[in-house]
Amino acid sequence: MSKRAFTSTNQVLEALGGNAAVAALTGRWPGAVSNWRSLEHFPANTYVIMRDALLALGHEAPPDWLWDMAPRAHRKPRRAKAVARKPVSIEAA
Repeated sequence: MSKRAFTSTNQVLEALGGNAAVAALTGRWPGAVSNWRSLEHFPANTYVIMRDALLALGHEAPPDWLWDMAPRAHRKPRRAKAVARKPVSIEAA
């Protein structure tokens, strides 16, 4: 078997046996796995288990492309989330 580097979520899912097999592997619902086919990235918390399964088959997939795990130096800065704060009332003594 030749080693293959995948560049799409669809390629990875097919190499790992399809939606049902990946759902069982990752502990996700098959419908959720099916949705990954149309996305650019897998959920980051699936990287280790899916990478190990790919390596066992003699394949690899880049974490920066398919799991959006680029090194910090290459990441786009994220906007800070707005924090809702309660108004503070100052009562006269």
